[in-house]
Amino acid sequence: MLDHKHRRPYWLETRRLMLFVILSLMGGLTLVLMFMGWLDTFTIVGFPVGYFLLAHGFIIAAFVGFVWHGHEQDHIDHRHGTHEDI
Repeated sequence: MLDHKHRRPYWLETRRLMLFVILSLMGGLTLVLMFMGWLDTFTIVGFPVGYFLLAHGFIIAAFVGFVWHGHEQDHIDHRHGTHEDI
């Protein structure tokens, strides 16, 4: 358990990490949606690229982002002494 003095830096770092991951995913989604018409002029395996990125690319990017978030959160936990001994 963190004492009050060390709790604020821990949560600040955790909040920063969470916001970075969420804003990165939302920013990428926004970019794909902004250029959807142009991206749909190209095809991958017979599918328009815009559709392909939204249907498959976003899911893959979200999975990679969440795995990376978990990895980085583990580093934050170790740095602040709040890690779990599993």
